[in-house]
Amino acid sequence: MLTTPHWTGDANTFVDTLFAWMKVAGAVCRCGSETLLSRSLCVADRARADGAGRSDICAGLLHCVGTMLIYTDFSSDTGNIRSRNYEIGARWLSGMFPHSVAGPVRLLPDARRWLFATDKAFRDILSDEALREMAYEGGPMTGPERQVFEGREGFDAAIALCRRIEWSKTRSCTHWTAHDLDRFRQQVIGCLLASPSGRSVTPARPNYDAPVPATHLPGQPAAG
Repeated sequence: MLTTPHWTGDANTFVDTLFAWMKVAGAVCRCGSETLLSRSLCVADRARADGAGRSDICAGLLHCVGTMLIYTDFSSDTGNIRSRNYEIGARWLSGMFPHSVAGPVRLLPDARRWLFATDKAFRDILSDEALREMAYEGGPMTGPERQVFEGREGFDAAIALCRRIEWSKTRSCTHWTAHDLDRFRQQVIGCLLASPSGRSVTPARPNYDAPVPATHLPGQPAAG
C-alpha cells in the first residue's frame, strides 16, 4: 500500500519522500484527461512565471494533495470526504508548512465563489464540472460573505492560486512529467524551513482530527 510521507525532522528527507509519493499518487489520480501531478506542476510553473514567492509556488504545487491523500489513505471511505479535498489537504499541509502555503489551499472553494461573483472573465472560463462543484460549495458569494472573506488572512494568495488553477484547466499540461518535480525542490525546502516548530508526524485520518505532536516512530501507527 502506498504510504503518505511523514515529517521526521529533516527537510531534505521529507521532500524526497513527498516527491516519491506524489510521483505515484499524482500519476494515478486524474483531473479530466490529465494527471493531478501534471496539473499541479503546471500551476506551480505559472506561479513562478508570475514572479510569485516560494509560498505561492508551493501552494500551487501542493494544492491537490488532499485528493492524493483520499486516494492513498481513504480509498474505502470517499463518500462525503471527497468534497472536502482542499480542507483535508490544507490540514495535512499545516502540520509541516507555514500558513502561507496551507491557508490559500484551505480557502480555494471560497476563492472560487468570490471570483464567480466578482469577475465575469473568470466565470466565462469555468467548465461545467467546475460550475457544479461551485454550486455544491454554496454558489456565488453574497455581498456580506465577500466582505468577510476579503478580511481573511491569505485572501489575496487564495485568489491568485484559484486563478492559476482555472487557467491551467484551459491549457494542456500533459508535457509535465515527474522529472519536473525536482525543479521545485528548493522552494519546498525553503517553505519547510520557514515553518514554525511543533510539526506533526501524525498521518491524516478520515475523522480529520487536528494535527498534534506525536511521539510514535515514523512509519508506525499513531496511538488511538
